[in-house]
Amino acid sequence: MKFLYKYLITNLLIKITLISTLIIFSHDFVSSQSSVVVNKTTFSDQFKSSFNNNIIHKENYVLVESTGLNKVVVPFHFDKTKTEFKSDSLLKINPKKIRSVEYIYYSNNDKKYQAKLNSARVDTLLNLYKNRFKSAKGAYYSTIILSSEHAVRTQFTGFVISYERSTKENFEVMKAIIDGTIISETSCFNLDTLKDYGYVLPHFSPHYHSKELNTVAHVMQRNASWDNVMVVDVTGSMTPYVSQYMKWLRLKFNKSENQSFVFFNDGNDNLSRFNPKKIGSTGGLYPISNYRSQYGFNKIRQTLEKAMMNGNGGDCPENNIEALLLAEQKYPYAKNIVMVADNFATPRDMRLVKKLTKPVNVILCGVKDSNVNTAYVNLAFKTKGSVHTIEQSLDELYKLKEGEEFDFMGKIYVVQKNGIVTLESVEKTISI
Repeated sequence: MKFLYKYLITNLLIKITLISTLIIFSHDFVSSQSSVVVNKTTFSDQFKSSFNNNIIHKENYVLVESTGLNKVVVPFHFDKTKTEFKSDSLLKINPKKIRSVEYIYYSNNDKKYQAKLNSARVDTLLNLYKNRFKSAKGAYYSTIILSSEHAVRTQFTGFVISYERSTKENFEVMKAIIDGTIISETSCFNLDTLKDYGYVLPHFSPHYHSKELNTVAHVMQRNASWDNVMVVDVTGSMTPYVSQYMKWLRLKFNKSENQSFVFFNDGNDNLSRFNPKKIGSTGGLYPISNYRSQYGFNKIRQTLEKAMMNGNGGDCPENNIEALLLAEQKYPYAKNIVMVADNFATPRDMRLVKKLTKPVNVILCGVKDSNVNTAYVNLAFKTKGSVHTIEQSLDELYKLKEGEEFDFMGKIYVVQKNGIVTLESVEKTISI
């Protein structure tokens, strides 16, 4: 009897163990399956949320052409998710060349309905581009909400995608600007009628001598005391700004004055999967200086052209800090360094900032509305430098203490323990 009792107990324990194992296995299997489903929707959700990070309110939208960039317009029908746009032209774009994507629509009182409409339109855009936005690293996304005071059916609705032109196209434009052979001297405003959609898209083409494109020269003139040691981004989107600066430099060039540069193109177009860009050794750096040499303007220009032609824009993030470190090494006599940067291209190597020993004065090109790239504000803050746009300068950042707020280009910033952030981002974090 004792043997039978012992046998039954042992048998029961074995069954309980088997059942427990099956339950655990089933739980792990379901968990793994659910995690796979989550991963499938992750990029779509992230892509949609990226448009909510930068929301701008305007009365009208005007498509403004940019030298160095091409634009593709993807229009949608009024209050619908339907578009007649064919994906052929979109699929020709290298996603690594995409610099910005704007989503434009008119304001709607029914917020829930508008949110569903926005979500469906973004899904349509993803499908048109076959999910290639996954490779558009560092692109800037924004939503522009138009005022409903106007006849809403006449307002443009859709996406505007900006991407870099080819190196050859930009090189020809740069030569023409520096040499003064650009034919177009006047700005041009057009109304592009999108008949199938029932509205017009205002379209503005600024001339090559517009004030905005002279950002670098204007800021340099405002700060005559700076050392002429400059680190310059020469990737495609920077073509008009660098070209106008070089034109200005040629007019005022003096061999007896020190003019030292590091031109950088973010790795000489190295986009190979098998030889990825490494932080601190991406390459594509071209130093040139007339300090204690007989180099004239033409030698500096030749170095710029070589840097530009050997690069190809590539992906959006750049190796700014690597270029700054080389400038410190090559030109130890400099008291400060001027960086000419693309507002839409965030440095890939910000973790190297702690190695810099000299103030960096950042000239930001391509700033629109109040959307200043905070990475450059932090670069200036952490090196005791400054930030400049064509409209405004932000000096003596190093004097700010933790918790202090300040205004720059119409946006409020706050100093935190780990750096500077927008007050808007802090409020969003608190609300979450």
